[in-house]
Amino acid sequence: MALAIEKAVTVHAAMPIRTDFAMAKVVVLPSRAESMPFFVLETIAAAKPIIATGVGGIPEIFVDDPGRLIEPGNVAALAAAMLTMLDNKNRNAQAKAQNARLEQRFSVEAMARSMEQAYRSCL
Repeated sequence: MALAIEKAVTVHAAMPIRTDFAMAKVVVLPSRAESMPFFVLETIAAAKPIIATGVGGIPEIFVDDPGRLIEPGNVAALAAAMLTMLDNKNRNAQAKAQNARLEQRFSVEAMARSMEQAYRSCL
């Protein structure tokens, strides 16, 4: 299936994540399995647009926007989402808004508060 996505995608050797994020227009995580992927949270914290599959703990992160997750193994849907995101002129503004929404649930402070509440409820 020719989708012409290869003209817009570059795969680089391993490098520090800050360097990756500085170069990235869009981050793609086409996982078939994950537990709690901190990479997704790091991507959102960097205010980078992300395309991810709905596996493991990823849907918990996108609980307010589950329709944006791709079915694992669905190559056509993944390629279509990549092309759509690359064409989206508002992708950076949307990524910043997503960062602000998710910071309320996944910042260090919010996660510490949540853990403290869980421990207190067990006492």
